[in-house]
Amino acid sequence: MKTAIDKYNKLIDYEVSEVTAASTYQLAEIYYHFSHALMESERPDDLNADELEQYNLVLEEQAYPFEEKAIGVHEKNIELLSIGVYNKWIDKSIEKLAILMPARYARSEQENTFVKSLTSSGLQAKSVKLEEQEKAPDATAMIGE
Repeated sequence: MKTAIDKYNKLIDYEVSEVTAASTYQLAEIYYHFSHALMESERPDDLNADELEQYNLVLEEQAYPFEEKAIGVHEKNIELLSIGVYNKWIDKSIEKLAILMPARYARSEQENTFVKSLTSSGLQAKSVKLEEQEKAPDATAMIGE
């Protein structure tokens, strides 16, 4: 794991947007998968219920910093948007953050009734204006009379 992290960090240092975004995504995934692997690891068979609960709590405490690190690295990746970089790796980081932090990143757009009413009013106003123009006499014809 340490070797892979070091290699991805060296790739990030190249400062080529596609390579940086891909390496940052993969780095975040290393942390995420390690955290997930800790939580999914085998439990000793000889634990009673209380000991198993304690064991699970210790695993959660061990796994949590790696999940937080994964979130932080994915967030670093989406910071590339602020300098105009967007590619599939940044999109993948956004998708992963939507899973890891749905309250913050999995928001769907909500229809804004105020904007919708303004838009429909604007369309109605354009329609009325066009009708008035069609009914109005030609101004150049009136000047010539």
